[in-house]
Amino acid sequence: MATIEPLTREQTLSVLAGKADTPRVPVHLHFWVHPEAFGDREPAVRELLERYTPDFQALHFKMPNIFRTENDGQYAWLPWEEPAENTSLAIDERIGLKEWDRLDEVLEQIPRRSSTHDLFAHESRGRVTSWFILHGASWAL
Repeated sequence: MATIEPLTREQTLSVLAGKADTPRVPVHLHFWVHPEAFGDREPAVRELLERYTPDFQALHFKMPNIFRTENDGQYAWLPWEEPAENTSLAIDERIGLKEWDRLDEVLEQIPRRSSTHDLFAHESRGRVTSWFILHGASWAL
């Protein structure tokens, strides 16, 4: 029941490239808005979201851990376990990559397609796909 027609993929890409000649800005509300968080206003929020078809396709996936763990094996950004001295620190004080000379080792082992965690499998649906894979992880390294 969308009342606002979605932008085409080409229109959305032109906005991202700074060359927009579109009737409006692209909509990406659905990724950030969680109607259940609005309490008694949840029905009104859901109704608003139904009026706007997203111009981006958000993909959901299991984000890798920063450090390897026993449970997830090699599905982590860093190919080693978290140092013991990190566990007593706040999360934004923990440093995973202390020496840049280990960067090549990290890049060689960054999570890729696997049978259990395929970060890249998705159906296009004609929308621009938004990826937030390295955005949230790079600051933590």
